[in-house]
Amino acid sequence: MVKVFFAINLFKDIGGLIMVWHDKKWLSVALVLLFAAGCYALLLQLSPLPIHLIDTNNSGVVSLGEAIDAQDVARRPSTANPNCTELYWLKDGTEAMLDCD
Repeated sequence: MVKVFFAINLFKDIGGLIMVWHDKKWLSVALVLLFAAGCYALLLQLSPLPIHLIDTNNSGVVSLGEAIDAQDVARRPSTANPNCTELYWLKDGTEAMLDCD
């Protein structure tokens, strides 16, 4: 009877350790996912381009790659209108957006 009682208590202790480790594992996964979602939101927020221009394939969803590419823009004075600033893609120099005040 003592051996059975000892085995049950040992099983409960091991089960408790597994549950604690299991909970910590899911907590760390949740924190990593929360951090990734925050970085994605920050990329979209800090981009000077509006969402419809960031979504380059017009799928209705901005992918992580598109959000990262949206950081690759710069400003220059517009040659067509001196009151406007042109946002252009650094990868090829084409105009992304014309910003007129």
